[in-house]
Amino acid sequence: MTLAVDRPYGMFIVRNIQANARATMPMKRKDFRDYAEIIFEEFGHKVKHWVTLNDYEPWVYAHAGYDNGKKAPGRCSHYVDTTCIEGKSGHETYIVTHNLLNAHAEAVEAFRKCEKPTITGEYPEIMRKDLRERLPEFTDEQKAKLKNSADFLGINYYSATFSDHVEEPDDSKPTFRQDARVSWNGTNKDKLAIGSRHDTAAMPIYSRGFREILKHVKDTYGNPEVIIKENGYGEFLKEEDSVEVGTKDYNRMYYLQRHLLAMYEAICIDKVNVTGYFFWSLVDNFEWDNGYKSRFGLYYIDYKKNLKRHEKESAKYYREFLSQGVRPSLIKRDEL
Repeated sequence: MTLAVDRPYGMFIVRNIQANARATMPMKRKDFRDYAEIIFEEFGHKVKHWVTLNDYEPWVYAHAGYDNGKKAPGRCSHYVDTTCIEGKSGHETYIVTHNLLNAHAEAVEAFRKCEKPTITGEYPEIMRKDLRERLPEFTDEQKAKLKNSADFLGINYYSATFSDHVEEPDDSKPTFRQDARVSWNGTNKDKLAIGSRHDTAAMPIYSRGFREILKHVKDTYGNPEVIIKENGYGEFLKEEDSVEVGTKDYNRMYYLQRHLLAMYEAICIDKVNVTGYFFWSLVDNFEWDNGYKSRFGLYYIDYKKNLKRHEKESAKYYREFLSQGVRPSLIKRDEL
């Protein structure tokens, strides 16, 4: 098990990266807690906001790493993908998720004790009913630590996709998606995607879905405090990749404009309690199994010339947008 820390935009994220950890082995929660305590003690006087596990990535670790095998460590059942090294889809994904939840609870408790800064402590009934013995159980101590261990809800939003309801799942070949009774489709029956999509875009642009998911969270979960942890536009420039082409990212600028407007409408019209927003990302970077092929940054990184940074059109727009308004640090929570 390898532990690492990431720090996008001045916010520390304590991550548990399980690229080489077997899902069937119990995670050493004390190791993660010890690591978190060291980070809190060393950087607690410099960092205002803490996140235990980046919101979208636990799903990626568990589902893509241990259910369909698309990302490290590439584990899944052969009925899902014959190229997987080994694994047990529909089983290991829940063990990994269970371990991540417990790691989160340990880090939160360590943080709150360090500072002397919602979870119900149980899985939903429908999960316990459908998954039965495949779903791990929390001890009473773990339940107590998990309960109310979240100060805000973090959301990552990029795009939207069509889905179909799975009426009759095959219990002999379980997978996470099947357990969720959903089949995701990039297009509908007419081969149309949701929203607009440029040829180089990693995903379609559908800002309406951004507002809709924020309103859904408000209406379903009692309007908790929400921080947008990731929202961004990726593109594959391929053979056209160059500083000149990469910095003229008008589609990313359009994406940013549309999603800022959608968030504004969610806050001011729907009264969603959004208190923070982070665009992904500041610079082009290493993106999971896509490596350096996809670009998400506001700044173009020239990988061929000493990683020189070049300001994109989207960065110019975003800088100007931020300069016109009140700094987020000066806005009181009840005014936002």
